[in-house]
Amino acid sequence: MQAKMKSVQEMVEKIEVTGSAAAGLVEVTIKGNFLVSSIKIDEGLYKEDVISSLPTLLKSAFNDAVEKVRAELQTQAQSALL
Repeated sequence: MQAKMKSVQEMVEKIEVTGSAAAGLVEVTIKGNFLVSSIKIDEGLYKEDVISSLPTLLKSAFNDAVEKVRAELQTQAQSALL
């Protein structure tokens, strides 16, 4: 059982997914433990007339990444049970 738990932990640590918003202008990459590993923001979003939308885009990209991690964790867990 302990070996299986270690295997699952190692699998989680290897997962890394990227969520995006605005057709990839904002990207958030997170690991299987839900920690953010990188954020990329297109330079065009730093303009005064667009920057006000940045918090919403970041939230959307982060939520997209979280959903992808959840899906990957579920897939990996099902594979581990087989």
